[in-house]
Amino acid sequence: MVDLHMALAWVKERPSVRLLVMTDHRYVPETLEIYPPGSEAPRWCLWRDYEGRLHVDDWVRSEFDLPYLNLVEALGFITSNL
Repeated sequence: MVDLHMALAWVKERPSVRLLVMTDHRYVPETLEIYPPGSEAPRWCLWRDYEGRLHVDDWVRSEFDLPYLNLVEALGFITSNL
């Protein structure tokens, strides 16, 4: 829940970025999908596994499990790539 509040505050400062909370992924209970400005598809997917580890996937670059230990680092990386 803390991650969700942080992500919502982050996206509120970036009105051209879209954030979707998805609860229908097959292997994880919930994900945050982040859409860059003007995109019809998400570029980044952030999710925690059942052990609580954060995973960051960049679907455009096909890079998975990027090495960000917390949501602040992950959102900083995404901000630098917007």
